[in-house]
Amino acid sequence: MRVAPCSTLHAFLCVAAWLRLGSAVRMAEVSMPDPICRLIAGGIASGTAKTAMAPFERVKLILQTSHKYANALEALRRIPAEEGVASLWRGNVANLARIVPTYAMRFALLDNFRAAVRLGAPAGTRLTLAQELCAGALAGAAVCVVTHPLDLARTHLAVASGAHASAGVRGTLGLFVRKYGVVGLYRGLAVSLLEIMPYTAISLGGFEYIKASLSASHVDPRSKLAASWLSGLCASLLCYPLDSVKRRLMVDGVTGGGMYGGSIARCITTVIRLEGARGLYRGCLLNALKSAPTFAATATMNDLLKVWLGCGVAAHSAKAR
Repeated sequence: MRVAPCSTLHAFLCVAAWLRLGSAVRMAEVSMPDPICRLIAGGIASGTAKTAMAPFERVKLILQTSHKYANALEALRRIPAEEGVASLWRGNVANLARIVPTYAMRFALLDNFRAAVRLGAPAGTRLTLAQELCAGALAGAAVCVVTHPLDLARTHLAVASGAHASAGVRGTLGLFVRKYGVVGLYRGLAVSLLEIMPYTAISLGGFEYIKASLSASHVDPRSKLAASWLSGLCASLLCYPLDSVKRRLMVDGVTGGGMYGGSIARCITTVIRLEGARGLYRGCLLNALKSAPTFAATATMNDLLKVWLGCGVAAHSAKAR
């Protein structure tokens, strides 16, 4: 089965037109607490985009953690033939259980952290690039600590086979607890934080900075899409090696002997010694083709949904009164 990389964006553009058409009406009708409004917008946007790109996500995880397939095209061809088309979405439920609250909280916390770093500045002052990057990094780190166990389960389910593949989220988390104790739910957390902080700094912070740099007349869905695509692509390419290390540490030794002993340095040196530096970039091209449009659709749809749901309208009305 072939899934067009632009399928998410095609669907997004259709939804965007509908959201823009109804935004004025919804802003007048909706009266929702602002934090809930922002959580809903981020959750819907991320869930839609991630489900559309789930096959590419599973292939990327397999390429990062094993050598079963030579490249992404071979994996996309053989997986449906060997395991069925539905297997391309294996682990997606665990991913959605993680990604929907993750992005919902990331976007909501980003707004809070942006407000925090702006404290004391005159009204209307634009944040500097450093402030935007700092807000993005803090939002990513805060959410990572909360959702890491679900990311662990999703990674294990995506690369598992046989009985382990059908264990489900609860069974997978139970496996880690039985084998490593409760602390096992946070295997790879250190490298996750090392990876996610620069990733969200560049993707979220970079997106907000580029968006703020555009003149008001140019801030439309297409411009936001381009800005978020660029920031998402840069974040994906720069942070990919650490993401590979994180995934390898998550699955190392769970079903057999481990190679890395939970050490980030040992994992990096072992991969470079056995596979060369390119081993840290296995699946990088596929990830760039997947992550950039997924983040672009998620970030831009989140902005549109916030307008459509009237996020911030109630707060502004209260201040006016």
